[in-house]
Amino acid sequence: METLPADTVRKLGGVGVAARLTASKAGKVRAEFSYASFRDAYGGNFATRLQLLRMPACALTTPRPRDCVVRPQQVKAHNDVKTGTLTADVDVDPTSGKASPLTLPKGQTGKDATSNAAQAFTSGSVYVLAAGMTGPDGNFGATDLKPSGTWQAGTSGGGFSYDCPLPEAPSPVGNGPNLSLQYDASSVDGEGAWSVSAGTCRPASSNASTAAARPGKSTTPTPPI
Repeated sequence: METLPADTVRKLGGVGVAARLTASKAGKVRAEFSYASFRDAYGGNFATRLQLLRMPACALTTPRPRDCVVRPQQVKAHNDVKTGTLTADVDVDPTSGKASPLTLPKGQTGKDATSNAAQAFTSGSVYVLAAGMTGPDGNFGATDLKPSGTWQAGTSGGGFSYDCPLPEAPSPVGNGPNLSLQYDASSVDGEGAWSVSAGTCRPASSNASTAAARPGKSTTPTPPI
């Protein structure tokens, strides 16, 4: 087994561990990958979302060959959160000669692209730990804009606001509170947004001075300090 350095793991899109397994002849072995030392490195139940990915070994070559199609394949693995290990039956590459092409499901890119991706695995395989979007505790991926929410994009200032109402329990008397989650891009990062109101011209950023706009005279905001 050859473990790869941390910078290579990051380039492959993995986290913590990446390895390549070789033997005198091709076959299968049961491998255990430990993430106990970095199981708490990230939030969102990171440990439960870890998965094992298989990539062609040509992805390690710099510059990458033009015929090297990298399409990561998830390997069925058992994730033991208590011990911080992923265990899976993986293929071992022969030390000499080419590995067998991998049988891949036909993707949306068509038959030819799938065939090229399968042939890329003749260069061997690399196994990488990576965090997925979902796990047994829920989905931590980005949510879509729901039809129940409302959004608006400003044409002059470029701001974007979004409002998503929250479900409420029935109130025994009258209407309950009107709860919602609100986001406004101008209030979070308004360095480039300008507004004119009540005869003043001011930058949205709080660290810039406000200058009064007088009729017939140009107004130049004081630059931030």
